[in-house]
Amino acid sequence: MGSLFKLMELIKGDPVPFAMTYTLGNIVAICSSCFISGPKGQAKKMFKGHRLLATLIYLGTLILTLTTVFAPGVPHRIFLVLLCIVAQFCALAWYVPTAKRKPSPCLTP
Repeated sequence: MGSLFKLMELIKGDPVPFAMTYTLGNIVAICSSCFISGPKGQAKKMFKGHRLLATLIYLGTLILTLTTVFAPGVPHRIFLVLLCIVAQFCALAWYVPTAKRKPSPCLTP
């Protein structure tokens, strides 16, 4: 229910609550995977050759989103925050290894 209200605020023109929640949720997801495989192991996996570009884009958009949200007087702030959120989502979808693989036989008709 809280996400719906934050999304409604985004549509009304206030990107801060949604962008903060979305970005902090992504940061928590990274931290939770560090907890499972260890920080060093997670860093090795994230910066492997085939994931390097997606990782850099993902981490860059996390930082850029938070910077844009908190920077006063940024022109076209709503557009930039939305662009950063979409870029975060696309980079994460590109990063996730299962997105690159063929679907499981149980999922195909």
